[in-house]
Amino acid sequence: MNVIMKWLAKLGISSISWGSKGLDIRVALFRIGFGAVLAYFFGELAFTGQGYHRYIETIYLFRYPGLEWIPVLPNHLLMGVIYLGFGTSLLFVVGAFFRYSSILLSATFIYVFLLDISYWNNHYYFYALISVIFVFTNAGNTLSVDKLMAPDKQKANLGWEIWLLRFVVGIVFFYGGISKLSNSEWLSNVSVSSIYSHRFESLGIQLEEGTFQLVTWIISIAGVIFDLLVPFALISKRYRVRIVAFLFYIAFNLMNAVFLKIGTFPYALLGALALYVHRDWLDKLSITVNYQKPKEIESKLRSKVLWAFVVFQLLFPLRHWLIEGNMFWTGEGKLYGWFMMSGTSQILCHDMYLVEHDEEDAQINSHKVDLRNFLAKSQLRTMGRWPFLVPEFARFMKKEAELAGMRNVKVYSDIQASRNMKEPRLIISPTIDLAPLHYSSLRHNEWLLLYAKEGF
Repeated sequence: MNVIMKWLAKLGISSISWGSKGLDIRVALFRIGFGAVLAYFFGELAFTGQGYHRYIETIYLFRYPGLEWIPVLPNHLLMGVIYLGFGTSLLFVVGAFFRYSSILLSATFIYVFLLDISYWNNHYYFYALISVIFVFTNAGNTLSVDKLMAPDKQKANLGWEIWLLRFVVGIVFFYGGISKLSNSEWLSNVSVSSIYSHRFESLGIQLEEGTFQLVTWIISIAGVIFDLLVPFALISKRYRVRIVAFLFYIAFNLMNAVFLKIGTFPYALLGALALYVHRDWLDKLSITVNYQKPKEIESKLRSKVLWAFVVFQLLFPLRHWLIEGNMFWTGEGKLYGWFMMSGTSQILCHDMYLVEHDEEDAQINSHKVDLRNFLAKSQLRTMGRWPFLVPEFARFMKKEAELAGMRNVKVYSDIQASRNMKEPRLIISPTIDLAPLHYSSLRHNEWLLLYAKEGF
């Protein structure tokens, strides 16, 4: 531990810096940028019909494993939560009633986020973590309505606020780099070729095969190097290193925004750049920033909570090492793990069979079900990305079939997925009754097929 603390101290990270107090405009700037991103998220759901299409019009919601107990509110209340999220995000941006608006914003976003795993993205998990951290910060103490209304009541920022926010931003990149190193298809350029062939085609960009392979190889290698180094380069004590890191950071996120079309994530990360502005730079910009002399963290409980959060975030994404099989195929251990840009998945066969049996378990009737009649395109893709969800949907189909009068129904599947444009493979054996199967997140589920020769 002492070795780790000494190494962190060289980066300016220490228990003393965590306990410093003062006005830190950088946290407020990130508050504004982050709040704007969530306002866009909720606004799109509320005012474009996306919220209605995703959560009300749909027949079935794929729940997160272990979180199925979270209730799905009636339609009018659910849309009310979305409108509430939009309103509180605006209050969050302007820093009005910050403590209450941050709590409501975090609660509404996390609730909507957990409604359907079909819309999972690493950046939504990132938003959830950041929103929770903001609840405990004093990010509304400047550049805010609260500051205008009660200038004498605003509390100072604590040093851990900016360091914890930086940590979450940094772990997104660093573990993204780790995931690339553990992904043989990234290292062999299969993943990047698959991703960018689709993107270049949609953008009308045509490259010769040799040029395309060279470009994607450069992206593959540069992606790993960038992800692993940028979290540390941004907080380097060396001025030139920070400048270079800033330039590459901006270019990287702009490229992702243009070529990959991954929503608001690049813009949220560009807003997070405010967290890395050095104090010397603020002085040069004539921005008044008041800092008190750093003190040791006053609360031992706070210190323990911070360390527990950091250790959990460092260890939890690595749990897939304890699970048999390739997580990029099975999805086991991949959730909440920052496995960015791992490749493409496509469902090429999506049929289920409802087989009715008599009292002696003899087959009576068999009904083929095309899942496209029940699930949106994003939900079909979800079954390819997270195969462990298939039994969950099979139980739903069994229940519906028996309500319609069918007896002793067993559910089988013919679901084939292709990863990175490879030959499609069965996810689950077509001879297994799916309804009784249950998913364990702590080990490999034997009913998920593995293909060792293909690396799966």
